[in-house]
Amino acid sequence: MKFLNLALFLSIAVMTTAQAKVKMNSMNFNRDGQIGRIEIGLEQDLDRTPELEIRDGFIQVSLFDAFVWPKMEKKVSIQNSMDTTLSAYQFDNNSVRFRAYVPGGKDLNKNKVTLRMKDKAIWLEFPISGKIESAKAVPAVSRAPALDPASRKGNSEKYDESYLKKLLADKDNLNMELDKSKFVGQTDSAKNVMADAEDKVNVAQAATEKVQGFSLAGYAAKFVAFLALFIVILYGAVSFLKKGVLGKTKLGFLNSTKAVEVMSTTYVGPKRSMILVRAHKQVFLVGSSESGLQLISEVNDLPGVIKEGEKSLAGDNFDSSYSQAETTEKEFNLKTVLDAPAENQEIKETVKLSDQIKTKIKNLKPLQ
Repeated sequence: MKFLNLALFLSIAVMTTAQAKVKMNSMNFNRDGQIGRIEIGLEQDLDRTPELEIRDGFIQVSLFDAFVWPKMEKKVSIQNSMDTTLSAYQFDNNSVRFRAYVPGGKDLNKNKVTLRMKDKAIWLEFPISGKIESAKAVPAVSRAPALDPASRKGNSEKYDESYLKKLLADKDNLNMELDKSKFVGQTDSAKNVMADAEDKVNVAQAATEKVQGFSLAGYAAKFVAFLALFIVILYGAVSFLKKGVLGKTKLGFLNSTKAVEVMSTTYVGPKRSMILVRAHKQVFLVGSSESGLQLISEVNDLPGVIKEGEKSLAGDNFDSSYSQAETTEKEFNLKTVLDAPAENQEIKETVKLSDQIKTKIKNLKPLQ
């Protein structure tokens, strides 16, 4: 009993230590020039290497043997102000998923993203294209100096011509900027298409590089849990047999033979009868009365008693010994014929009335 209790205690202790999960505490983003860094804070270092996946500008990290509660979300700025959300959620009972979207990062792949585990944290480093855009400053409009009424009249024509030239120059500059922005937009779209195609190829090739880490602690926990379950089942079966649940039937549930059987009962008088009882291979003649059962004698010829019962039911046609069979003739009667054939009755000929009259007239004596 002490051994079983010790085994159960050890199995529970090993399972709790093997299934201990690391909690995720924080997530931050920092930018160092054209390099972006994401820090995922943990309570302690992970035993298994996280799994990194990159697709269409999304960076996904799967943390095994970890948990996070509640779900974590944080707005950060990568290119524009607060243009990206870092999120971490519990994917299943044993893993946490971290996700981040990198604007303009469709050309990212596993060769450009670095994952490191250091000082109870996971560090992600990736390149960033472009600079953080801030609110554009509105250029100050210069005012023309005030003119005297005398000079205003003389310089009005020059002022009008110079102002018109300035407007035309601004219009030309604006058209050139519009054409340049269209050209830049077309080149950016072409680069994005090429980056998408390259990213799909890199992800497909990198899919074969995934390596699932083997956890010895998980395997040991499963083995100890199975061993503890087997010991508990064995202990329950032994205690079940000890209590005699199966012993109540004396293990006779597979044997249909009756140990004690009343073969016949013969009525003798009021509240008195004679009972023939068979106990295993012995037959006793017992008397039953108001005072109880009384043993009269033991019947030694058990086969003869059984034989007489068989003869009363089936006769002696199936006697095992042909020489001892009775040779008396059997009486039998044929079935009486109930439907006897009907007797043949002769059909009398009918004579017409006219013929009878004629015959009587002929037989009359002639009148004298």
